[in-house]
Amino acid sequence: MEFDAALLAVPIYPQKDIVRAEQVDSFKCTRLLSSRPFPSFSFLTRPTPLLLTLSKVLPAGQFRKQNTSEKIMRKTLFVACLLNLLMGSGFASGQTINVIGSTDTGAPIKVTGFGSTVDGAGTADAVVHVWYRNHYAGIFQESARVVAVSPTDGEALGGVNPHTSGPLWRLSINGDTAANPWRFEGLTTPNGMHLFEIERIEIDLLHSFSAFDRRSRLRRNTRGSRGGITFANGSATTPGQGPLLVDYRYVNPFYITGRANGDVFAKLDLLLFDNSLFPGGFNGISWMEFAVDTDPFIP
Repeated sequence: MEFDAALLAVPIYPQKDIVRAEQVDSFKCTRLLSSRPFPSFSFLTRPTPLLLTLSKVLPAGQFRKQNTSEKIMRKTLFVACLLNLLMGSGFASGQTINVIGSTDTGAPIKVTGFGSTVDGAGTADAVVHVWYRNHYAGIFQESARVVAVSPTDGEALGGVNPHTSGPLWRLSINGDTAANPWRFEGLTTPNGMHLFEIERIEIDLLHSFSAFDRRSRLRRNTRGSRGGITFANGSATTPGQGPLLVDYRYVNPFYITGRANGDVFAKLDLLLFDNSLFPGGFNGISWMEFAVDTDPFIP
């Protein structure tokens, strides 16, 4: 298995596929922002000139060396969606977080095969990385490893609460990863909610010898994997409280022979945005549940 390839980050789709992905994202933005019946906005199922221009100037598949340029690009795309939808907005509210997807990216990683769905304990040794917009100690980034907490469940605990010495946040992966939602949550009391604010989460399954299995945009299935589940079942919302919006993409596709089919990946990358569409919005009392699927791979 070519672990070094996971350190690289280059687009896996040609430019024509990036434009096709922008069609999907434009459709999602239309469904997300419009409170009117969808047929009234049917012209937006095609990329508008503004979106097409942005996709050429700032390719959706361009991976960040640091996340600053990526945040600017994604923020610009969100603003483009807002400008294109001149009628009011229909953002989800309450116990719901809005969802959009960006173009998947990253250098392909060659493996020899895949098995059936794993449970939470089977994701042990996966690594959860978080990037902070704000942190009480000025920390920019922290990581935590998933450990098995029962024969079927996995958990990652990260950060240190200065008042209790307990963790600041937790990722819970319980039972069958395809049947049960994953949960990422802050662990402070309301009085400590501002100890931190997260703007980005990356879940890296590589060292757990498992892969995220999504529905391929190329409509192909890698041998041994099943149909897969795209983040949040591919819908425009997911249960949660805190951020207004989460922008997901999958990183570093696996392949057995030929080229990657765009359905099994090493990493899931999530950018979070607050009510003003600035990066962040996830604090000590925030939570998010999301559907995904994972399959074990054979190096």
